[in-house]
Amino acid sequence: MEKHKCIVSIGTGSSSTEPLQKNPSVLELSKALVALTTETEKTAETFVKQHRGLNTGPRRYFRFNVEQGLQSVDLAEYQKVNVIADATQNYMTAQRQKEFVAECVANLKHRECMYMEDFS
Repeated sequence: MEKHKCIVSIGTGSSSTEPLQKNPSVLELSKALVALTTETEKTAETFVKQHRGLNTGPRRYFRFNVEQGLQSVDLAEYQKVNVIADATQNYMTAQRQKEFVAECVANLKHRECMYMEDFS
């Protein structure tokens, strides 16, 4: 029996990849360090590499992360809900995302049915 039937990972959006200036101020350096410590996309990539079996055969790992439009929104700026909603809407309506969402939903439905059948 599979240990993990389905894992859904939701990111907070891709961060900006602006390089530091030659002699950064303390503020610029601290912002860069915060960005590095909250960079979850690298963590997600490492997870996928370490758990390749989740995507062999029927996919069991799904990662959703807005790729464009949130670079200027810091984690603490949740009040920019319109910017976040617009970027998320653009991300989710792309054809490849629609297909990925459909695959994820089918997986969850299938797994739920299997789970329910196990106890009937």
